Amino acid sequence: MLCRKCFAATPHIGEFSGKVTPHAKHINPLVLFGLMEIKIDKRCETLPNQMQGLMFSKKRTLLFVFKKPRRISLHNFFVFFPINLIFLDDEKRVIEIRKNFLPFTLYASKVWASYLIETPFDIDADVGEKLLLS
Repeated sequence: MLCRKCFAATPHIGEFSGKVTPHAKHINPLVLFGLMEIKIDKRCETLPNQMQGLMFSKKRTLLFVFKKPRRISLHNFFVFFPINLIFLDDEKRVIEIRKNFLPFTLYASKVWASYLIETPFDIDADVGEKLLLS
């Protein structure tokens, strides 16, 4: 099976779901919390993408992917709207939520996380809930 976009010889395995999926760079995945779907507009895996985040951008949802679990320090400088932060562990389980992170403020996670979702949209997720990606 070949990826239709990059013609990789082996199928790509969905990082979150374990199902064979198109290459992650070619799709806009959906995050599922219970029955709620959240469209991920951009995956931030590289340091430059992670440093830029939502600065000087319009409202959209980002998924940050870190190589190793770590405490994540954030600033909301030059982001002109409040956002919600959802920190996830290696198993994509919600381990911390920070709602209404205001513009021009600082925040450091209380836990070590492997993934972070930044979104300006209201999310009804609970700590302990597992994330699914489709």
